[in-house]
Amino acid sequence: MLKFLGVGAAYNYEKNNNCAYFTVGTKLYLLDCGEKICDKLLKEKLLDGIDEVFCLITHLHSDHVGDLHIILTRCIRESASWNRTEKLRVYCPKKLPQMLVE
Repeated sequence: MLKFLGVGAAYNYEKNNNCAYFTVGTKLYLLDCGEKICDKLLKEKLLDGIDEVFCLITHLHSDHVGDLHIILTRCIRESASWNRTEKLRVYCPKKLPQMLVE
């Protein structure tokens, strides 16, 4: 089941920035990771029991990738049960540079 951590647009911080997720067994799939998403991951303990995290990025607007660097550095280290950065994979479209000028 697809669940949402944030549904707010670029300037709607009350609803958090864009991020949906689902799990398959011990794998967590994040669809984008806008700003403030790391806090929600930790608060809701979504990394507990997770062996691998896959972050699927749609495009590079900050409301879709604003917390990617935080997830790569702080979020994984601070989770009590998940501190293996080698188990985090980030995927994005091959044509991201062109998407920036569209």
